[in-house]
Order: sequence, then C-alpha cells, then structure tokens
Amino acid sequence: MKEKLKKFPKENEIVLCTVSRIFPTTVFCTLENGNEGVIPISEIAPGRIRNIRDHVKEGKKVACKVLRVDEEKGHITLSLRRATLREKKEKIEQYKKANNAQAILKTFDSKTKIKIDDSVLEEIKEKYNSLFDFFQNSLEDKNKLSELKIKDSKKIDVLFDLIKERVKPKKVKVSLILEIKTSLPDGVEKIKQILNTKKISVKYISAPLYKLELESENAKEAEKILNAEAEKIIKSFKNLGEVKIKQ
Repeated sequence: MKEKLKKFPKENEIVLCTVSRIFPTTVFCTLENGNEGVIPISEIAPGRIRNIRDHVKEGKKVACKVLRVDEEKGHITLSLRRATLREKKEKIEQYKKANNAQAILKTFDSKTKIKIDDSVLEEIKEKYNSLFDFFQNSLEDKNKLSELKIKDSKKIDVLFDLIKERVKPKKVKVSLILEIKTSLPDGVEKIKQILNTKKISVKYISAPLYKLELESENAKEAEKILNAEAEKIIKSFKNLGEVKIKQ
C-alpha cells in the first residue's frame, strides 16, 4: 500500500525529495507525492558555491525545508541548507522505517496471500503515528496485531515473526538521582573517580545531585543494572561521605 500524501506541503515543513535535474543555478527535485520542487543555488549550502554538483547529485534523496508554496502555479521552493542535520536525519530515518514496514507487508502478502485492507492500515497509522511504530509496539504486545483484522492466528504468527526479523524493539531510558555529599578536601575528585563507570551514563545536575541513566530495549533489565550500579556507588562512598537515592 502506498502512503496517502498531501498534494502540497506546508511552509517550513521538512520534506524528502529526489534530485531529478541539476542546472548551474537551480536544482529540480521530485517530492514523494510526485510534485516538483525547486532549490535555488543560494539555498543549496551556505557560502559561495563553485560547483553545484559538489553538493547534489541526480537520483539522490535529500531532505529539504519548504520555503514557499504557490498552489495556483504549482510552485514549491525548497531549501537544502536551512534543514538542520537533525531534521535531515529524522526525515531519512522516517523514510527508511516506512520502507521497512512496507517490505514486511509485501513479504507477508507473498507468504500468506493476504492483503490487509488499506482503510485498516490508515486507521493504524493515524492511531500509532506510523505503521512502523505500530509494528514496534506489537513486539511488546503481540495482541495488538489483532487490530489488523487478520482472522487466522497462524497468519498472525507469520506476521509477528517477520516483524521480529526486521524491527528492533524500542529503547527506553531508566534513571535515578543520587544525592552525594562529602566534606573531604579532595571530595570532588573522589566523586568523579567513583562515578566513572562504563555501564551507565552519569550526568551532573547541580550539587549535590547526580543522575544515573541507562538506555535499553528491556526496561526491567535496565532498572536491575541501574540499581546494582547505584548500590556499588553507595558502598564506595561508605567512608567518604553520604550518598542516598533521591526519591
């Protein structure tokens, strides 16, 4: 099933497009819905551009910011340089996830001869933001796949196995805060040494508070590791000062 796309994007929206034609002062791009957009040379990159082909290539996908939209004339002006690295990365990532989700459906269709109704998929996307996000959620709760209205449980098992093969579980962050106090002259250095651990992330908040953090696909396992590391830190400070977990 193809994504249902808007006819025209909104100004300041980040869009994914494919470079179709390159001229000395202009680059033409095709948006995902087939519309054509234009990137003026001044919007390719900051500073003077000696060779426009050093920055763009035909057939390459780029994430751009929409500057202006003239729906009457059908003109869409884009900017490559105004899209931040983070925005570009997120847009490319969305594209990859959408492709991955579609590949799962295609393989499922091929294996089971079942085509899920487009209206059902649209409802799923509206509820979960994207089909990929829905698949990711189903890894935590397989029963969610019943929302696809597939009646045969064996066919659901086939889909679930495909999802497990191609989708990574969502990572969650767990954290706790330690209150650390010491009156030793070299207390700050002692704290740094004891908090220097590779298993978890330690962030200074403000004296005397420190945040311990861990990202994992398994929240319970992460909490177990985090608490174990916190206990080690508390024991290490036994004769150096006072440490307690801040609730």
